[in-house]
Amino acid sequence: MNVNIEAIKTAAKARYQSDLDRLKAWAQINSGTHNIQGNRSMLHAVSKSFSILPGNGEIVEFEHVPDSECTVSCPACYVHRCRENAPIQVFLNGHVDTVYDKNHPFQDCEMQENGTLRGPGITDMKGGIVILLAALELFEAQVQDPKIGWEVVLTCDEEIGSVQSRPLLKEAAARNHLGITFESSLPDGKLVRKRMGVGYGHAKVLGTSAHVGRNFDDGRNAIVKLSHWITHIHALNQKIPGAIINTGSIHGGGPLNVVSEEAEARFNLRVEDAQAEQALFEALSDIHRSMKEEGYDCQWEAHLNRKAKETGPTFDALFGAWNQAAEALGQTLDWRDTGGGSDGNILQAAGLPIIDNLGMIGDKIHSPNEYAVLSSITERTTLVATFLMMLSAGDFDHPKSNELFARQLKQMQLQQNSQSAS
Repeated sequence: MNVNIEAIKTAAKARYQSDLDRLKAWAQINSGTHNIQGNRSMLHAVSKSFSILPGNGEIVEFEHVPDSECTVSCPACYVHRCRENAPIQVFLNGHVDTVYDKNHPFQDCEMQENGTLRGPGITDMKGGIVILLAALELFEAQVQDPKIGWEVVLTCDEEIGSVQSRPLLKEAAARNHLGITFESSLPDGKLVRKRMGVGYGHAKVLGTSAHVGRNFDDGRNAIVKLSHWITHIHALNQKIPGAIINTGSIHGGGPLNVVSEEAEARFNLRVEDAQAEQALFEALSDIHRSMKEEGYDCQWEAHLNRKAKETGPTFDALFGAWNQAAEALGQTLDWRDTGGGSDGNILQAAGLPIIDNLGMIGDKIHSPNEYAVLSSITERTTLVATFLMMLSAGDFDHPKSNELFARQLKQMQLQQNSQSAS
């Protein structure tokens, strides 16, 4: 092996306190998705920290924000590229936004006696960005004659579906060979293999208003019709394997003495693969058609903003390389599937082979009990730095060069996407 494992371990341990201090400082910056100023503060903090790396980094403003209700976020991201002409290109991705807005009571970090840190966004995913930066610093400090280039993109809208950053992510997926997203690892340290696709549905009913006492029978109650519709949609949870439909919100009605003229509901949709996606959307369309009735206008729209991240030969080959890096460090990697989505869904759907949760080990994300296991800062930093060093040095056990391996992975992922689409 051409990589000095002990030097990586020593360097990672030596920087632990500074990495922890950075994590605490970043967690104190409220960057809830809808806190635009807070996200700008995070982007500037990130830009300052990443400026010590080679290459060119900048805060990029989005010229065009898609017309969507999901894009109420900071219209910018941080982009950093290094050695764009290297034979292997690696994409490193994360997000600075969190689910805790500036008025949320959960704003401070608290050390726990069991070696964990409780705090807003420390696991999802400011700790992941700390690891990303630390791993690149170690790699750049120790690599000799680097054979890989890298690109970092840190966004502000991941928690609401990455609508405005999606075009940039797809462009990055096209020009890189493989990717690493720094979402949190699972509580037991396992990596994620499959992720469910995530989307939204919107049902709206327009009925006919009428005075309840004087001409009740002339009215068409939109709330009653919508309730009937929701019941049919909810029943799909027991009928379609690999699909989840949650009624998240309902609105409608008005004065109690008026037959309700309008009502609407919004749904969260999740599917484990392309087969479940097709079955779900066909069933939703059938239900919509069955709602047709004189006196009512029943409107329906639904889409996935993140396709399911499915497994296959590409994941197996990439996981094998990561496992080899882990074994060199005396670590053990394992994986399981999850229902949560990430930018990894978008990137893989765009043809990028990716492992998408190499950030902090922790749990209780999206809650006031979110915590991170502090030892995972060093553990994950050494793993990512070692993987990059081995990839650059050609140390992976493949019959051809690591450059060819990276290109083969990319081709395998594109073929898998094509097969899933057909």
